[in-house]
Order: sequence, then structure tokens, then C-alpha cells
Amino acid sequence: MAAEPVSAVLTDLDLGAGGDGVELITRMRAVGSGVPALMMTGSDRAVARARLADAGLDEIAIVEKPFEFDHIMKKLAEIVPSDISLAPRPPRPTPVAAVLDTVARTLGRRVL
Repeated sequence: MAAEPVSAVLTDLDLGAGGDGVELITRMRAVGSGVPALMMTGSDRAVARARLADAGLDEIAIVEKPFEFDHIMKKLAEIVPSDISLAPRPPRPTPVAAVLDTVARTLGRRVL
């Protein structure tokens, strides 16, 4: 998030050995991030809601797995401000792709 702005964060409640989604959102808020967040879980929704409430994160929406892609996009649209697009951003070129593009532009797009 420090390297590139994001429109929203979709996290799972259980992130394995690396922590959990509640901790992730808590850390985001602790550094002043107001990025909208949505939590998904395959666990008991009441347990997830209680963990969020204990962390003071009552406003975080929960989506239960399994879910349809359209459902998750609808939920994201509900939490992301209307002036921010949820359309995928074009991928940033890798260093190799950037070098090849520079070479191609230099050669007038001619292939050697």
C-alpha cells in the first residue's frame, strides 16, 4: 500500500501463519489508512463478526465463502467511494519489458 495506492483491501479472516485479516486491518488503521476493507471467511460468521468487534472494526463487511464473483464485486462497490474505479489497472511493466519497449521504440518498432 505504501508503494502503490489501492482502492480497497479484500482479506481473508484466516491468513495462515502470517496472521489474520483482523490484524491486517488493525495495522492499516494504526498507520492512518482509511482504505475500505472487506473480509471474507469460511469460518462461522458470528465468530468473524465478534473478532472484528473486539478490534473496534464493526464497520467492516463480511462475505461468507463460497461466494460468486458478482457478489464480491457488488460488496466492493458498496464500500469503495463512487469516484474510484474498480476496473483493473494495467500491469506495470517489469524491468525487462521496459527495456525491450525502449529498444523497440528506439528501433522504430523494427524487429532485428
